[in-house]
Amino acid sequence: GLGKTCQTLVFLCWLAEVKPGSVLVVAPLSVVSNWESEVRRFTSMTALAYTGSVEEREKIRKRASKVNIVITSYEYALKGELD
Repeated sequence: GLGKTCQTLVFLCWLAEVKPGSVLVVAPLSVVSNWESEVRRFTSMTALAYTGSVEEREKIRKRASKVNIVITSYEYALKGELD
């Protein structure tokens, strides 16, 4: 539910203050877009969903270092494309 998401977002905001940089959130594919909207709704951090076609993911990888939070699914994380 929303409570766990908010708790995690508070932790990520704190983490960004202590150690700036990008973080990766791995979640079920069905909630990736929800995570992206909740980050925008409850924080001032930037978020980017890493999903889509091969071409879309290539474009996203080029922008990923400029955002605070990259959100992807278990399946995409296991592919090892995020390095």
